Amino acid sequence: MFNFHNRQFIFRQTTGELWNFFCDSGQNICYNTLTNTGVWSNVFVLHKNVYRHFYAEIDQDDVYHILFQDIKGNINYSRLDGQSTKTISVLNSRTPSAYDKQLYLAPLSGSLYFFYVLQHDNSFMLAYQILDDLRMSTPKVVDYVSGSSQPCSIVYDRGQNIYAFYQSYDGKYLQIGYKKLNAAQKHWSDFIPVTKYAGNCEYPHALVDSSGVIHLCYQRRTPRLFEMVYQQKAPDRNLWSAETVIHSSVHSFENASILQVQDNIIVYWVRENIVYYNSGAQDGSNWGKASRYGNQPGSQLLCLCYKSNSPRDRIKGDASLVGDGSLRGDGSLRGDGSSLSPGVYPGSLSNGLRLLFLSGDGSLRGGASSLFSVNSSNANIPERNLNRFVADTLLQLQGSVEEIREGWTEARREMSQLTNAYLELKKEIDKYSIQLGMVKNQLDQNKRQLNQDKRLTRGREIIMCKEEAKQKLVSQKESLPHDSINENTTSEDSIKEDTIKEDVINEDTKAEDTIKEDTINEDTKAEDIIVEDIIKETPKEENPPPGSTLDPEKLQEWENWEEPKQWQGAEE
Repeated sequence: MFNFHNRQFIFRQTTGELWNFFCDSGQNICYNTLTNTGVWSNVFVLHKNVYRHFYAEIDQDDVYHILFQDIKGNINYSRLDGQSTKTISVLNSRTPSAYDKQLYLAPLSGSLYFFYVLQHDNSFMLAYQILDDLRMSTPKVVDYVSGSSQPCSIVYDRGQNIYAFYQSYDGKYLQIGYKKLNAAQKHWSDFIPVTKYAGNCEYPHALVDSSGVIHLCYQRRTPRLFEMVYQQKAPDRNLWSAETVIHSSVHSFENASILQVQDNIIVYWVRENIVYYNSGAQDGSNWGKASRYGNQPGSQLLCLCYKSNSPRDRIKGDASLVGDGSLRGDGSLRGDGSSLSPGVYPGSLSNGLRLLFLSGDGSLRGGASSLFSVNSSNANIPERNLNRFVADTLLQLQGSVEEIREGWTEARREMSQLTNAYLELKKEIDKYSIQLGMVKNQLDQNKRQLNQDKRLTRGREIIMCKEEAKQKLVSQKESLPHDSINENTTSEDSIKEDTIKEDVINEDTKAEDTIKEDTINEDTKAEDIIVEDIIKETPKEENPPPGSTLDPEKLQEWENWEEPKQWQGAEE
């Protein structure tokens, strides 16, 4: 899988031999070589127990330089000349912890410049040291940089000048600029800003071509999109070209880089092992439309840093990438050696070496090109080498089988991890389901309790209304004159009072039964009943007719009554 920070370094010596430096799964820095039949040799271990991110270079004398850190975070340097290996300490870590220090080295005129990013509290510093005549200088700080995954990009030119591109805060946004180191004077210039955008600019990637032109691409953020931008600067000018937007996307351009292939400048980015790119002329013009690269390696896509010392790679001629460096005339590779620093290519090491954007004739084309082809080298195989060729072919097939087996093992491991993750997720879902059920039961219980409280409250209100109605009826009865109430009225009132009491008892019983019911409709019925009872039990206020309050027998006696005779004589 392509990862810009997990790089393998491929170097071609002046003899044409290819060396591959990488860090294996056991955290060991190893190397192997490519044979004349396109099969990678056995692996040799250089250093054990190292941090996976390291940097390697090759100088003009075919000497390999490796800058790495051990698992405790100590930075070391190793020199390999093909016969012996020498390792010295560069910087010891105060705390035993390793992290990506963005290691880089530049071999310039007998001196080695080591660059790294150190974290101090919440700040990050770009520092460097110089190895000159086996004497290591003290660390010096270039400037503060950001803590992103790609805080800086360092390149050097043929004039022994080093350029460090990084972000700097302008008071509102992070802008990209650079400092220049003159190796002869060992003096850094002031920070020179390149961007003046109203937003953050990040992920700088730079290269210097053979003519000294600096090519720079970086990402900047708009309110809605990410933009990949390109600019360049001529060696005799201090002005940068206008900003050219290569592509805009909703995705970040974190896995990206810039290359020079012949007279073309290529800016590419990788997303989910799919390579996209855009190309323009070396003068920064004629940019086309971004497109997807054809014939991609897929899951075998790797991040490969490639550099060649072979003069055949810089001219149009025969430059077959065959391990023994023999001249076979089966293709040429041009344009890959223009940059002094190793170019960062997407490619594959399956069945030899394949670098995207490079083909045997040096042309840029959409299909992935194989820089070593078995078919191109077995046309004229000497009979004496036939047995060796068959053996190498079998080894190549064995290597392919091993790659498939490793891929299957990796797939099984990922499937096992996914299965474990699924089981853990299922456990979490079951746990939350139980908790959800408990919450639901509690809510139902609270709802039932609330409804019961409401029914009790309404029942009490009904009883209170009935009591008030009874008291009102009694008070109205007491307000009538006692001497005007006859026995019949008393009897009728007694009967009516008994009836009212029975009705009240019956209604109370109904109210209690209503309280025990669960529906709101029954509560409404209870309220209607008590309202009707109040209306029925409230007496009508009517004035009795005159004389209706006298006893009929007494009235008859009054009508039949005669006055005494004595009263009659007296009147006369």
